[in-house]
Amino acid sequence: MAILPVAEFIDVAKERARLAKEVEKARAEIAKVDAKLSNEAFLAKAPEDVVEENRERRAEFEATVTRLGEMLARLA
Repeated sequence: MAILPVAEFIDVAKERARLAKEVEKARAEIAKVDAKLSNEAFLAKAPEDVVEENRERRAEFEATVTRLGEMLARLA
């Protein structure tokens, strides 16, 4: 495995800021999905496939937050 010195190619501070912004966007999406999934009326009226889609979206956003967090840690 080759390791390139990233600082020579990108502005690390800008990249960290960009990644942090992406993390916040993903967390905001998680909060929206959580609000839906905690709403009893939504769960009662929505078809099961819609509920499952929202659960999958939440899992995807969680994975995004994890991946971006790892990227931020590598830039530290």
